[in-house]
Amino acid sequence: MNQVINSNIKDGTVISVPKGLIEHYGIYTTHPYWGFSTVISNSGKHGKVVEESLQEFSGNKTIKINGYPGNLPPNKVVQNARSLLNRPYNVFTSNCEHFVRKVHGEDESSPQLYLYTFIALMFWLVVQKD
Repeated sequence: MNQVINSNIKDGTVISVPKGLIEHYGIYTTHPYWGFSTVISNSGKHGKVVEESLQEFSGNKTIKINGYPGNLPPNKVVQNARSLLNRPYNVFTSNCEHFVRKVHGEDESSPQLYLYTFIALMFWLVVQKD
């Protein structure tokens, strides 16, 4: 694995990896039984919320540390994330961005979804003009 995460990163931090034209987001944590870093995310690949190793999450792609939104303590964020394990994935209503915001106690939204919906709408409008 070519990924090294700063040992000072706290549980509950939002991380992401590139996935085509978008970013895939997850919650960084240390698994209490496995003893190594894991990521909890709502994965389109798996079709649900999963907890997987950092290497499985990243697929050896560069990991970006996106910060720690909200004011919930790390243990509460991780507890919220684990309580959603196996929740079904839905690109429009329950994707990885919705997930990381929800577990941090923030409004569930997906800026990437909004952006690509806007682009698609603009493209459609241009095509319709012709």
